[in-house]
Amino acid sequence: VKNIYNVLFPKQTTGAVDSQVKINLEFLKTFIDATKYILQNFCQINDVNHSKPHLYNFESAKSHAIEGRIYLKSSSFEGEFIIGFSKATYLEILKIVLEQDEIEIKNDNADFAGEIVNMIYGQAKTVLNLTGHNFEKILPTYQLNPKKKNSL
Repeated sequence: VKNIYNVLFPKQTTGAVDSQVKINLEFLKTFIDATKYILQNFCQINDVNHSKPHLYNFESAKSHAIEGRIYLKSSSFEGEFIIGFSKATYLEILKIVLEQDEIEIKNDNADFAGEIVNMIYGQAKTVLNLTGHNFEKILPTYQLNPKKKNSL
């Protein structure tokens, strides 16, 4: 936990006490940019929008039918990167990329969420490693119905 706060909330060098925490937006922006890149170039989705990045909680997962997850680990950071998909969004991505016209998220198509996150992680990792993070190779996972706290 300490490492995540050092990366996301870097220490202020001004000496002034600020009532609001400063978030390392460049670190977060790397993941946002990588997500947009993969969705636009690999998934062929041109109009990519995102909600405000936030710390994960089960309340925020209520709109997620599936989540792609990857555990991030380097000498300066440990944490988890999660992208949640609504059912409609995920099924549309499957339709575009895999040319599968599915009506439900099932075990045989759910692992694609992990693969999307893995591609995003690879894209972000390349940029972050240039700044000294040296992230390890990690296998992605996925979780169906995260609001129900069950995982596969």
